[in-house]
Amino acid sequence: MSFKALWLKEYHQARWLMGAMLVTVPLYIALTVMRQLEFVDLIVREGRPFGPPGPPYSIDVGLPTFIIPVFLIALAAVQIGAERGRGLDHFTFSLPYARSTVFVTKWALGVVTIVVTLLVSALVASFLLASSPYRADIVITPDPGRYALQMLAASLAMYTLAMFMGVIAGNAAFQVAFSVIFGIFPLGFVLLVGYSLVVHADAFGVELWNIDPLETWGEWSVETLAPHLSVLLHFSNPPATALGFMAWSFTSDWAEIGTLAAVDFMLTALFLVGGVWLYGRNRLEYDGLMLVFPGARPLFIVGITGNFALLGGLIAAFGSADRYIDRYMGGARLLISYYVGALILGGLAYFFTKRFLRRPVAFPRKN
Repeated sequence: MSFKALWLKEYHQARWLMGAMLVTVPLYIALTVMRQLEFVDLIVREGRPFGPPGPPYSIDVGLPTFIIPVFLIALAAVQIGAERGRGLDHFTFSLPYARSTVFVTKWALGVVTIVVTLLVSALVASFLLASSPYRADIVITPDPGRYALQMLAASLAMYTLAMFMGVIAGNAAFQVAFSVIFGIFPLGFVLLVGYSLVVHADAFGVELWNIDPLETWGEWSVETLAPHLSVLLHFSNPPATALGFMAWSFTSDWAEIGTLAAVDFMLTALFLVGGVWLYGRNRLEYDGLMLVFPGARPLFIVGITGNFALLGGLIAAFGSADRYIDRYMGGARLLISYYVGALILGGLAYFFTKRFLRRPVAFPRKN
């Protein structure tokens, strides 16, 4: 069989979702730009002030940054997770192609979709802006060059991460869950550990962040390290911006954009190499389970249980009304609340993780 046949097979499997992405994202851009051009026309005709007196007028051509990650994760889930969940991976692995070739073909098809979608979106926005009678008085924000680099790098990293998660997950549902979780895991883990330390320090009357090395490390890890490794947060204006951490929101600084893009490209390469290597070692008998690699089960049990225990402890501790009253007794109650919450949520996480690791989740198979 030729590589063209493999390409067509993979295209046929995901063509409807690729088409939806190619239509939805440029359409969103077109509607956004037209709406803002209409607003500029309105304020010009009515002589209303707009920012500084007179032009230039700012036009925001930001992409639908919530929709794009959804499409990328869904596309990867259709290519790997849904195929495995329906048993179609048996057919794919029986084809006369190396598994590495199959995985790279799937990935390349997604990359082409990403590049074409971003290119068409840019062309649509450029055409609408060039056709406007106010084109000479318009300033485009964010800066197109910087924004394009950030979105391309973030999209490649997020899509490749989702593909990698599909390699280790037993079906599409677990692949989607892993993609979202690990897309924000570095920041989430740092926040869980950091706030847990704060709770324990507060219980003993210690002002943790008054200790200079800890304060410096905490600020660097939360505002720089963790956001740069959390690929789901590399899209402009995410909901998490409300937390006040701006490291992952759009910036016009070329140095910051370059650093963020470099991290994304390195993560893309890492996830791609890891995905190719693990895809060649997939075991079909574990389809439907949370993980298709039994050797990774202890790591996931410890990781999931531990993180949910930290979360449960924080929920219980922050719900304790007396945690700032009476340093001695309040501190004791704070720690008791923390560990009771950790035990409850950690125990539930352990129970359900063990269940999903041992029992497959079945989906209807295509006849």
